[in-house]
Amino acid sequence: MIRGAPPPHEGAQGIGFAIPSELAAQIVRALIKDGEIRRGWLGVSVTLSQAGGDATQGLVVDKLACNAAAERQGVRLGDIMTALNGRALSTEAAFKNAVSRLPPDARVTLDIRRGGTMQRLELTLVDPGSVGSAPVHRALGSVILGLPASSPSPACAPIGPVFLEVPSDSIAYAAGLRTGDYLTSINGEAAISATQIQDLLDASDGRISFDILRAGTAYRIEAE
Repeated sequence: MIRGAPPPHEGAQGIGFAIPSELAAQIVRALIKDGEIRRGWLGVSVTLSQAGGDATQGLVVDKLACNAAAERQGVRLGDIMTALNGRALSTEAAFKNAVSRLPPDARVTLDIRRGGTMQRLELTLVDPGSVGSAPVHRALGSVILGLPASSPSPACAPIGPVFLEVPSDSIAYAAGLRTGDYLTSINGEAAISATQIQDLLDASDGRISFDILRAGTAYRIEAE
């Protein structure tokens, strides 16, 4: 327990917070070895599934950085994560904490459910500082650019339609869609033509997920 004592003129009796000894030891070892804390990066965010039924419970990938470690190595929007390195994942915080303790180049196994099938992916974390490169021309200043060869994920390939206008008072805007977003799929199915989009919307059971691409990051947005 680490405690801080406030000045005498303040009414607080003290502020305390605890750091797990295992984490503290890990931080100390990293500082001794590298002189800094280096954290690995997957480039993925998850949210707790709100759907019913045991088959759909878990942490759903709702944000995927294009050409990041996770996307390049097989993670897809809508994947349901169940375990990291064999340890069950029950909350968003548990996933974030587990990943934050891993250094760059760490190899992990990720158990996911995709389309009713369980899969185990083997991933290697990267150093977030190595993902992009800085242009040398003054016109772009300190802008950082990622220079991928190609994207293996359909969610990161902008071949679908683009939202030319999303009024701020619309249901779509309230759900999170914005002008300039590329639509890549509806309920996990490709949505390229007007006919495909209409058929997918007609076939939905009232709850719809839109996979969109925005500024190099793929998102899954839920709407009703």
